[in-house]
Amino acid sequence: MNRQQLLLIQLGEELAEVQKDISKALGFGLDSQYPQGSPTNAENIAQEFNEAIAVFSMLENTEGFVALPPVTTIRIQEEKINKVNKYLQHSISYGTLVEDKNEPFEYKMICPECQSKDINFTIKNKEDLISTSWEKGKGTPDKEFLEYYEYDFYYKVKVRKKHFVCTCQDCNHFWRQNTAFAEKLKKSI
Repeated sequence: MNRQQLLLIQLGEELAEVQKDISKALGFGLDSQYPQGSPTNAENIAQEFNEAIAVFSMLENTEGFVALPPVTTIRIQEEKINKVNKYLQHSISYGTLVEDKNEPFEYKMICPECQSKDINFTIKNKEDLISTSWEKGKGTPDKEFLEYYEYDFYYKVKVRKKHFVCTCQDCNHFWRQNTAFAEKLKKSI
């Protein structure tokens, strides 16, 4: 056995440790400690992951192993984030992933105003209260997604049907997106 083979074995072992600690976190929670007073599952995941990175960096210095330039590494990471976000949306559209209403959902698409791909999504569910006011709202009501209620002394806006609220992080353009585009994802995945 040579140095490179030994490092490959070590890398496999470290990644197996990461996988084991992830399984423990899924079973018992990220904050769980066993025995009491030992590191949490979250801390164990971080520890093992960093150990795997250390072994990987040693492996990069062996003959025949191809190290990627930083710009390529960043591109690969961005592509993976976009791909994971796409599959998260796919899972939501099938109902297998239930997300926290307060947590913005990330899915990359293009802003119609500035062509930026830095878009933040939040899902609005049917019957969510958008706003109440003593004054009638300004602008054109979005009757496809929202319901407007006019009372004697105030106004209320509620969600008519589930949709995404999209905001471009570059130009602050704001729009509502039908969740039907998730159906297109099903066909493209």
